[in-house]
Amino acid sequence: MGNAGNSGLIKRTTNGGTNWISNTIGIYTLQSVDFINADTGWISGLYGTILKTTNGGGPISIKPISTRIPNRFILYQNYPNPFNPSTKINFEIPLNKGGGFSRGLFTRLTIYDLLGREVTTLVNEQLKPGTYEVEWDATNYPSGVYFYKLIVTDASASLSTSYSETKRMVLIK
Repeated sequence: MGNAGNSGLIKRTTNGGTNWISNTIGIYTLQSVDFINADTGWISGLYGTILKTTNGGGPISIKPISTRIPNRFILYQNYPNPFNPSTKINFEIPLNKGGGFSRGLFTRLTIYDLLGREVTTLVNEQLKPGTYEVEWDATNYPSGVYFYKLIVTDASASLSTSYSETKRMVLIK
């Protein structure tokens, strides 16, 4: 992990090391891993990279849903809302006119509970301009009000926030 040939490659196990599954984590050069339990852990890398998982490092489904380049940031309301047990969240990232768009913009989509505690992070990576969809499976979470927050930063501008928005959603079981 973390050498030039395997930048962004993480291997995980769900059976104590008998079998290993490869997860590619984009363009990061990774150096260190620390888990506090079977699901929650952090990975650090070069240039201040810190990645967090709350699902044991399993893949999260984020997919581009359009080839159109948006002209502004948009965080859409999740659908369905209320939901049980999963919901979809769409967002748009425009072309970074500041210059560093070849690598995209650092994008983080995080779910919080009603008390403001972080529940999970659905997106934590560089994304190129486009329209994206992420699904959150809340099967293991209690009914209630949750918030999702999209933060987009421009790495070429010393990680200043380019966009931030929060929306509310309701899980009913």
